[in-house]
Amino acid sequence: MPAEPEQTPEPTFELTGEITLWGAHEIRERLGYTREWVQRIIAARNFPPPAATPKAGNLWWPADVEAWIRIHRPQLVDGPISDETSAE
Repeated sequence: MPAEPEQTPEPTFELTGEITLWGAHEIRERLGYTREWVQRIIAARNFPPPAATPKAGNLWWPADVEAWIRIHRPQLVDGPISDETSAE
């Protein structure tokens, strides 16, 4: 009777401190764009890959999103352009 292969244990780790990830909602708030427009942006090939992909929706590292903004939306580096600012 052949021996059964050994089961590899699942890796475990302990988190210390707080971890912040952004979902589409936080990205929308950061950019100041509509939900539909943000969905287009995060589906684009040049948007960073998500850090996690739970069933509730993808999550991104804020630093990756900020780096993308610096390259692809430099006008938003200091925050979203509000209606009041764009009217000036």
